[in-house]
Amino acid sequence: MKEELEKQILNEIEKMGKREIYIDYRDFEDLEYIIGKNDTRESFVDSLYECYSESFDAEYDCAVDTLMEKFDIPEEERENVRDLVFENLCVELDYESFLNQKIKVNIITSFYNDWNSCFTTNGWLRWLMHSQGFKVNSYPVIKALAEHRYLMPIGNGSPYYYDPADKTGELVRGISKDDNKFIRSLYQEIVNMCIDESRTLVFLAKITIGDYYKLIEKKYKSITLNKSVMCGLFDYYNGGGSVLELDLEKDVKISEKNIYMIQVERVKPCRGYSVDEVYGLTGSCWKEDILKFH
Repeated sequence: MKEELEKQILNEIEKMGKREIYIDYRDFEDLEYIIGKNDTRESFVDSLYECYSESFDAEYDCAVDTLMEKFDIPEEERENVRDLVFENLCVELDYESFLNQKIKVNIITSFYNDWNSCFTTNGWLRWLMHSQGFKVNSYPVIKALAEHRYLMPIGNGSPYYYDPADKTGELVRGISKDDNKFIRSLYQEIVNMCIDESRTLVFLAKITIGDYYKLIEKKYKSITLNKSVMCGLFDYYNGGGSVLELDLEKDVKISEKNIYMIQVERVKPCRGYSVDEVYGLTGSCWKEDILKFH
């Protein structure tokens, strides 16, 4: 190739500037490959390059075709032109666009004693009620239900429960319509637990992929979720739970140490089931802009 032609080609390549490849995780049928198997923000880079190798080739080939036509270069010089393009044309993945795309996640919590039948002492129930300004001991029926007392059918549908530890067989009255909306929703959440193992709280949110990596890399001390978040009792291991209809009165602040697992919908969990696999919810259940880091 003549020196003058090479200079013209290099000058034209410089005019092309930087080319960015837009990344869309929805391009992949197997989302697990691009997100699920990368537990840090940095680790997904290698996967992206592998997944988008054809896109890089296409950008280079497009530039070569443009130069071949513009300067009427004979076909036998194509490889030389491609070498110049490969060495001098800047082609990058648009990481920021990737990180700003949003995915549906399930934030599963774990509190000390959650797996013990007496978990009301230090488990999710005490934490949740405290976060909303209530005390467990002020609502004995909530505590009794959470500790798996037994339903006594009364015929008129009144919610009475029998405490097997009570030798007199005293009935415990349920929650009345006059009680706070959060307490009523908590009562219904516990009453509708499908199995005893539904002892983990799950919070549904739609967040950016960047925030997802921040969550799993644990680069924070705590998070706050807006009170509008959809949440409730969920058994990811067996595939069950309650109605996921806790009606919060206040935002909830969750410590990093109490976040047990982050599920990404469309990614098969390493164990158990995702929320959508169990419930088949609409996308609006995962609300946006409800997560803050501290």
